[in-house]
Amino acid sequence: MLSQRVSNFIKSYVVVNLNTKNYEKVLNLLRRKNIIMWDVNKVQDGISFKIYKKDFEKNKQFFQDANIKPIKKIGVLFKLNKLYMRVGFVIGAIIIFTYAFVFCSFAWDIKVIGNEKLKENDI
Repeated sequence: MLSQRVSNFIKSYVVVNLNTKNYEKVLNLLRRKNIIMWDVNKVQDGISFKIYKKDFEKNKQFFQDANIKPIKKIGVLFKLNKLYMRVGFVIGAIIIFTYAFVFCSFAWDIKVIGNEKLKENDI
């Protein structure tokens, strides 16, 4: 179950809402086009279901004609697209992590002067 959710998140999917009276016809057409659907739920004014992003992009015109509207876009590809739009933020985060790594790897030198009772190795 968890592996399926992770796989769906990596492939990215769209939650869509179908608002029509003959939704059985539309679902059958989607199955004939080999579009994978899951979590099909009846809502107050139609049905909602999830499909993969690649299927949504391939059949965008069909979805517009059938009055299928996207509700949510979930997945890695959508997150990467948001990060791509915030290039400055990503570059800044990389610079900060690089500086933190470099400064943490410095070997700090501690010298003890005037130690007569304890050996230097014991300190």
